[in-house]
Amino acid sequence: MTKTRTQPLPLNGSALASDPRLLEKVHAMGARHGIDYTDDAAVTELLTERRRTLERIQRGPLVWWGALILTAAVLWPFVAPAIPGLADNPVLSYAPAGPLLLIAVACIALVHVRWKRELTQEALAGYREVLGLARAHGRGPAHVPAWLEGRTSGGNGKGKAPVPTYPRVEPRPADAGHQTGGSSISLPVP
Repeated sequence: MTKTRTQPLPLNGSALASDPRLLEKVHAMGARHGIDYTDDAAVTELLTERRRTLERIQRGPLVWWGALILTAAVLWPFVAPAIPGLADNPVLSYAPAGPLLLIAVACIALVHVRWKRELTQEALAGYREVLGLARAHGRGPAHVPAWLEGRTSGGNGKGKAPVPTYPRVEPRPADAGHQTGGSSISLPVP
């Protein structure tokens, strides 16, 4: 069994708890999906488990079988005529390539469907929504791992399951004063 190294969270629980309005939405999201997104240990476990499952699907036996059968389908029309028993029969020389190609495409399509289903799993989709809400509140992550959005490693494009975007939430006047370090409310001096 290969051990997947744990990476730091894109956004930890204390960053989510720093804004009461965001925290309220995160708790509602967590209640809907059955996980506390402010609990760093639970989120780390979720992300580690989902990443391992995605890697297992991408490197599983169905991928290898699909690649092997695809190779056989492509090579069959070139190899079959060289075999003495098959060279005389045109049906056996070319006909198996079509069904082999269909089986290979079915294997690869099944892998993609299983991968996409795992990527859009409820708790993982909820975490992407939490990251989108945090961005809307000005507390978004600096980096989102490529696998979490269904992008290739190092890919900059839009993934199969990107972090959703929400309209920007303006900070409350009291929040703005705390962020800048000064008071945004002017009071008359008696």
